Amino acid sequence: MSLEEDLKARTLALISQQMANWVVEIQRQINDRQASLVRSLDELQETVAAYDEKINESEIHAAIAEVLSSQPPPPPPVAAGPGYDRLKASMIEVDKGSSLSEALTFLVNEVGRYVDRAAMFIVKGPSAIGWYGRGFQPADAVKQINISLNADTVFRNVHNSRHALRGNITHTPGTAQALARLGGDPQGVLAVPLMLRGVRTEGPMAKDIDLSNQRPAEYNFSAHVQKKMSEIHAAKAAKASAQQATAAE
Repeated sequence: MSLEEDLKARTLALISQQMANWVVEIQRQINDRQASLVRSLDELQETVAAYDEKINESEIHAAIAEVLSSQPPPPPPVAAGPGYDRLKASMIEVDKGSSLSEALTFLVNEVGRYVDRAAMFIVKGPSAIGWYGRGFQPADAVKQINISLNADTVFRNVHNSRHALRGNITHTPGTAQALARLGGDPQGVLAVPLMLRGVRTEGPMAKDIDLSNQRPAEYNFSAHVQKKMSEIHAAKAAKASAQQATAAE
């Protein structure tokens, strides 16, 4: 073996021996650190357990009670809306009206039970005219209101759409201006169209209805009624013919 090879072999052997010693030393230090960490965790757990035993629950309860007592009282619960029984009673009251005027009056009165103020407006031509109201001072203040349906108000929107509308009165400045004469400080508004069907020939507002272009009565009969009337006439004719034949014999 040459000198170079001998030196190389001895160097590798020395390095291997030193690395083995280092590994053993590092492993020993790791084991020591692990053991020390376990002891520290055990000591920490014992300390926490000691703190748990020192907790004074009565003092905690007293502190919570003190904080709660210093808080303002909770707001009163929001009252639930009227139930079906009340709505049914209102419908019965409206049905008591023996005329259109009474029915509309009862309707406004019952609506006034659910809201602060209620009013009925009658559409006549291009205007919505105040007719009757509840919750206003003076009581007949609504009758002084005449709102053009061409102005930008909720009345025009509801009249054109035939749908109810709910919103803030400030959404249409024309509405706030038109209702300012009623006083108060209204914020929300609910407008509901009431469309009456049929022609009224007597009583309130009858004079405002033109009957000159009314359809003849026969237009009001359905095909079913016409068929039944034809059958009745045919039966009468057959019975008369049979009676005449019997008399001739």
